[in-house]
Amino acid sequence: MNAPAQQPRKRNIVAGDDPNLRQRHSMIACPHCNAPSVIRTSEMVTPTSKDLFCLCQNPDCGFTWKGQISIVYGLSPSAIPNEHVDIPMAPASLTRKTYFPPPGGYDTATIDMFDTEPTDQAA
Repeated sequence: MNAPAQQPRKRNIVAGDDPNLRQRHSMIACPHCNAPSVIRTSEMVTPTSKDLFCLCQNPDCGFTWKGQISIVYGLSPSAIPNEHVDIPMAPASLTRKTYFPPPGGYDTATIDMFDTEPTDQAA
């Protein structure tokens, strides 16, 4: 016996539940209705900037626009740098990630992966 064919689930593009759009809508949201948008095409302007032509996926909005993406600075140097491209490195004052201080009584010399309470190992 053959199992009955499953009906495809209807997708709500505006709500962003299409798995094919997940990466795209996490990158660019429509500035008017905040729906997922796609990059329809792009053109290189310089080696460090690109023009993007975008389209809102909300049929009630339908906004299209041209945007730009550019490299601001590097975070780590290239292993094969292009001598014709000058990309500055990040400023020395840049803090990429801030870790909150540990709770009081925490021994920074000890790594404790699972326990939240100190254990008495002398027992």
